[in-house]
Parts: sequence; structure tokens; C-alpha cells
Amino acid sequence: MKGIIPGVAMAVMLFAVGYALLPLYPHRPLGDEYFLLDHSLPTIADTAKRLPMRFVFKEQSHHVVRLGQHQPLQYLAVGQPVYSFITLTNTSTQTVSFELNSRIWPGVANLYLNKLTCACFQRLQLDPKASMQVPISFVLSQGMPARVEQVELQFSVQHLSFTEASDT
Repeated sequence: MKGIIPGVAMAVMLFAVGYALLPLYPHRPLGDEYFLLDHSLPTIADTAKRLPMRFVFKEQSHHVVRLGQHQPLQYLAVGQPVYSFITLTNTSTQTVSFELNSRIWPGVANLYLNKLTCACFQRLQLDPKASMQVPISFVLSQGMPARVEQVELQFSVQHLSFTEASDT
């Protein structure tokens, strides 16, 4: 009897310590459930597949700035830098000033699309009937869940303003 009580007390104490340390063990949320990182869903790196990346351009019919890209669908590999260009064209007879905004879809891809470099969220200016190419670069990091089958990088023109073209 003297050995059973300390044994049960030791088991309860070990269980309590293990339960207290559980929040320190790395978990990743997935919906309403939590999965351990070591036993989570397979990632893109695990399956060694190339992830399709689509460039999507959100244009409103009244916008005079047209967005385009010569290769709207590319395939990404983990750790491989992607370099591309977006072509911006001013179809009006006035100088246009605007901002180019970007968005990554699905939202979970935000965590794994790193070092996104573009002229986004900067004030850009285009002369009448002119066009320019804006460079874009980014890297897909490891760990993207395999359930993400495609990533979209969406671009839109915001804060559009016009100035008269000068004849100097």
C-alpha cells in the first residue's frame, strides 16, 4: 500500500506536467481542428509537384489603365525565385496617376509566398498612350499545404487620377 500511493501520485504528476507542456508543442490550425506539425497534411515539398500560379488582373470597365502579362499561368517550385513582368498601358489622352494593388489568394498562401517585390502600393504615373513594364519577383517557401492546388496573385488599379498632358 505504501508503494501504490507514491506511484499513483507520480503518474498523476507526470500526466499534469505533460499536459502543461502541450501548448509548447508546435501545432498548426486547420479549420476548427489542430494538427501536430510532425503529423500534418503533406506539403508541396513532400509531394514534389509544381504549383500552378495564375496572375489575375481586376479591371473596371471605366479604367483607362489596362493590365496584362505575357504568361498569365506559371508553375512554381519550392525555393525557386520567380521573376515576371506586368505590362501597364494608358489608353487615354491624359496623363494618369494611380496605385497598383496586389492580393494573394487563397489567404493561406500569404504565409508561404515570400519576398514579394513589385511596384504595388506606390504612386505610378503613365503618360498618354504610353505603357510600362513593372517587375515582380517572389519565392515560394516550404510548408505550403498540398490542399492548396493553385495560387492567384491578383492585381488591381486603385486611386486613379488624371492630369492634362502638357505640350512642352
